[in-house]
Amino acid sequence: MRLWTIQPLAVWRILEHTGVFHTDPAHSAHKDDFPEAYDWIVRRLRQHAGPSPEGCELPIWAWHQWRGAARPKPDLRWFRHKTEGDFVRIAVEITDNEVLLSDFDLWYSCMNYWYLPVSRADDRRFTKSLRERGLDYYKTRPLPDPQYHARIEQSWERILDLDRVGRDKVTRENRWIQAVFWELRRDQVCEVTPFRGTWSDRKSRP
Repeated sequence: MRLWTIQPLAVWRILEHTGVFHTDPAHSAHKDDFPEAYDWIVRRLRQHAGPSPEGCELPIWAWHQWRGAARPKPDLRWFRHKTEGDFVRIAVEITDNEVLLSDFDLWYSCMNYWYLPVSRADDRRFTKSLRERGLDYYKTRPLPDPQYHARIEQSWERILDLDRVGRDKVTRENRWIQAVFWELRRDQVCEVTPFRGTWSDRKSRP
């Protein structure tokens, strides 16, 4: 399948030099902020694609459909205003069994450690059950009760079902679909587009 990953220019330099790139945990922007979500997605990738290569701890993130099937390729006019420095958009072709796809919008439920219900009634039942036990996933993460922690993680499986039409009524062709995979190899690369990010924290400060 065709994917696009936005990476610092240094990643492309590593690919040119060594032929392979693995994510460096020291440079992961969100892993420590959302440990439950990232630990879960890593476990699901292992189940789907097999164990990670030696020396690889975290997956690489990419887009399969940036803004639905009609606009799958990330638009750099949007990304250059979200970053600062030298970057590249790398297009790759990777076999399906190496890639785990998920719903980008629903991924926020995982990051926030929310239960992802199938309906409002399901949401109410789960919340009521938590309250009866003095539990609140908004205040405590992870939940101390293993049973309820497992139920939250099980609810996240719904972000992987891209053909499911949920309460939002969004179909697969209109979803923003993200991808994770273990390693980026030079022989997978189809196209490299450099760009320079112009955003800076300093611009938003008084």
